[in-house]
Amino acid sequence: MVNGKVLDAALAAKQRGVLIDVGHGGGSFDYTVCEAALQQGFTPDIISSDVHAVSVNTPGKPFLPWVMSKFLNLGMPLEQVVTLATAAPAKAIGTRAQARHAADRRAGRPLAGRDRRRSGGFRRHPRENERKGQR
Repeated sequence: MVNGKVLDAALAAKQRGVLIDVGHGGGSFDYTVCEAALQQGFTPDIISSDVHAVSVNTPGKPFLPWVMSKFLNLGMPLEQVVTLATAAPAKAIGTRAQARHAADRRAGRPLAGRDRRRSGGFRRHPRENERKGQR
């Protein structure tokens, strides 16, 4: 954001399908920036937190319910906030896994490990069994 305006590069990235994740850590949330972005229609695709050993003790309260409440405070509807913190990240993860599985099937590669039992799981590295002395 420059002079209260969302950067053209950020708008172009979002139009290309880049997901915008809040990822709020200890000090990485600015109400004035977020409010201006929301007013310009630049909304996050995912609301998450960046909780780790350092940020957990900061005054910014990066816990997910606190991050969600900040968006409620900025006027975002409850249903949208909950969706962006739950269904949207699940869809993002599932979409990537499903795309990878589809590419494997098109290439004639079998699904590995857990993927055979449950779709949407993470695929093992192709050489994982070799490293364990198995084939």
